[in-house]
Amino acid sequence: MRRIAILFSLVVTASMVPGKRIRAETMAPVVHASIAAAHVNGLVGEFQVAAARPRAEKRVLQTYRHSTGRSLGMAISWLAIVALVGFVLMAFGADKLDIVIRTMQDGVGKSLGSGLLGQLAIVPAAIGVVVLLAATLIGILLIPLGLVAFMFLVAGVAMFGFIAALTMTGAAITRNSRDETPNGAMLRSFVAGTAVYLGLWLVAAALSGVPLLGVALQSFASAVTFIAVTAGFGAVMRSWWQGKFKRAQLAA
Repeated sequence: MRRIAILFSLVVTASMVPGKRIRAETMAPVVHASIAAAHVNGLVGEFQVAAARPRAEKRVLQTYRHSTGRSLGMAISWLAIVALVGFVLMAFGADKLDIVIRTMQDGVGKSLGSGLLGQLAIVPAAIGVVVLLAATLIGILLIPLGLVAFMFLVAGVAMFGFIAALTMTGAAITRNSRDETPNGAMLRSFVAGTAVYLGLWLVAAALSGVPLLGVALQSFASAVTFIAVTAGFGAVMRSWWQGKFKRAQLAA
């Protein structure tokens, strides 16, 4: 088809030249030369496409590896921080953690609802902090510091609740195990729950570059983690609102 198009264009061009007739014998060399040039150009184009294909595939593979490695690194780093905070919390606040776990076990739906309400109240509470600090001249200067302290408080409560949710998840897995002390059982449950979430995020990160499947796994891991954090956040709020922390402190 390419040769016919070139030949047709040459004939049409020759017919438009006024006052001259171009014979077929004189046109033949030109036609053959044009066809040969087109053939060579086609071969060169195909060679360029073939040469560019490995480079494109290599670039896509490098991008996939970089995205997967970054996702794996973020998942491992985040859960390593959670594990570190969890061990510290069990060493110095195992009784408070047990209170939050029991509150969550009394009603996961109540804790989840309380957590959603608490998350919706974060922005109004931050505005309230700003208004209270703006009441005095010194407080105006402390507004940035007050907002930072408030956000650290919220993050700490969320982390506390998430660790409680991890421990409760692990307790459901290791409920048939026998430990000599309650702290040993809590530690075992925390390690098991952390392993479950770590495995979930590692699988999602490892397959993050796979179309559709990677997005589905990441969405599922995000949804499960969000539910755990929200339920734990609500359990901490309910425990504080019901005065369980204060009663445990007085009993000690």
